[in-house]
Amino acid sequence: MHGPYAYIPTIWPPILTALFLLVLATYSWRRRHVPGATPFVVSCLFTATWAFAFALQYAAIPEATKAFWLRFGIMWSLPATTAVTCFILEYAWPGRWLTRRNLVLLSITPLLFALLLLNEAARPFLFRSYIVDGHRLFVQMNGWSWVFVAYAYLLGVINVCVLAWLFMRSPQQRWLVAVMIAGQIVSRIVHTQQIARLDHFDLPLDIPFLLLPYLVYAAALFAFHIFDPMAMARQMAIEQLNAGVLVLDRSQWVVGLNPAAARILSLSPDDALGRAVGELLPEGAVGQPAGAGVAERVLRLGAPPGRDYLLESSPLRDWRGLDVGCLLLLYDVTEQRRAQTQLLEQQRVLATLQERERLARELHDSAGQMLGYVSLQAQAIQKHVHDGNLDAAESQLTRLAGVAAAAHTDVRESILSLRVGGASPCLVSALGSYLAAYEVNYGIVTELVVADGLSDEEFTSDTTVQLLRVIAEALTNARKHAHAGRVRVGLARDNGGARIEIADDGRGFATDAHPNGAAGHFGLAFMRERMAQVDGQLTIDSQPGAGTRIVLSVPLRTGQEVGE
Repeated sequence: MHGPYAYIPTIWPPILTALFLLVLATYSWRRRHVPGATPFVVSCLFTATWAFAFALQYAAIPEATKAFWLRFGIMWSLPATTAVTCFILEYAWPGRWLTRRNLVLLSITPLLFALLLLNEAARPFLFRSYIVDGHRLFVQMNGWSWVFVAYAYLLGVINVCVLAWLFMRSPQQRWLVAVMIAGQIVSRIVHTQQIARLDHFDLPLDIPFLLLPYLVYAAALFAFHIFDPMAMARQMAIEQLNAGVLVLDRSQWVVGLNPAAARILSLSPDDALGRAVGELLPEGAVGQPAGAGVAERVLRLGAPPGRDYLLESSPLRDWRGLDVGCLLLLYDVTEQRRAQTQLLEQQRVLATLQERERLARELHDSAGQMLGYVSLQAQAIQKHVHDGNLDAAESQLTRLAGVAAAAHTDVRESILSLRVGGASPCLVSALGSYLAAYEVNYGIVTELVVADGLSDEEFTSDTTVQLLRVIAEALTNARKHAHAGRVRVGLARDNGGARIEIADDGRGFATDAHPNGAAGHFGLAFMRERMAQVDGQLTIDSQPGAGTRIVLSVPLRTGQEVGE
């Protein structure tokens, strides 16, 4: 063979190792803003240079050339080991341990080692002689070499200690850290065998010593995504989330949970993992979401009185669309539900006050004025009797009896309205009872028609109360102002909601002339206001002599809401 180099197949393992390290360096450099990425890139570059030096050493023919590449490769060994330590320090606790001062201190020994190798006069302090074994060249180390070897092992001990600390402090990273610790220990064992020349393999142990820890780091990069900001952000977000997160497999066994979930369940993560979700949550709490949807329900957890949690259950699917498990989210809604309860109570109180105010106005406008009129008429009758004018007294007594009857009717109507307002939230039954009493009290024929399939459960309590109030007001108008003889109330579905129609055969009125009711007496403003409170609408159709038809449109509860 001619020339200082010759091709031998043994050069491929170090070349492929160097290329592999360059790929890792490129991938990590693109994520260099993530803590620990930059020292890892430096370590990959140093070790790749070391691996290329091995390939050139194997291919070299003259012993002097082999010795040069051997020294050149060894010169990058301690800097690469130091860069790995910097990477582990920064990854374990960003900004805490890898300070500028510590970085300078860690750099002193590798620089001194490189200077001794480059200095021809100082080189004998490191190596005594070279030993050729086929295409490989070994060195017999001198006293100072063992100092640097001990320093490299000290860095390895630091790496293992830092990773062990991270193993104890970060449960979610334990698998990753355990693999990294194993890589550190195995690479040191291989290095020890290399130094002691205990290897008896055809493939030299130089390359496994370089490759083993970086295979572990590759798994950390591509399987655990340690330099992926999105993966880290998701992990940190889940860990810091106030809501509880539980991950279930297909058999509904707990395979993961965040600290908030452990706190909610009053269990440590180790106690919760591997248990059936039925042991941790009330029976039947976890529903099966339909399709890709999310199932929700509220449950109470913890020691009495406990706290209310909204449980969201959603399926987990892999890239093939196959179900692989389920994700549960627990949101603490105790304060929200308490605030909603207080708000509903305040709304009830406000509605009561508004109803009292309305009743007071009605009593003032009807019974109050009538009683005032009765008082004046009684005084006039007393005067007629005193004067002996009995015919005038009898005439006024007749008018007084009519006014009293009208006042009695108004009082009974107010009582009936109060009863329907305090009725149960069953719209159909309450409306039937009201119409029956209305017909008996006023002699007006009533008819109630309810479409098939329309149930009371589809109306919310608030909607039911407001509808009864509006219908009562419409029937009052039909009696007082329209002088109707027949009233019909119909309930049916319409465009996903409910349609309530109140029709009478009264005298009607021109809606164009009186947009707010006949001469302002129909109280449509009151009725529209109540319908607006339940997201409903009111329309009116009337013509003089043709009766009046009032149509109420309200939304219905969804099927999921009805089932709750």
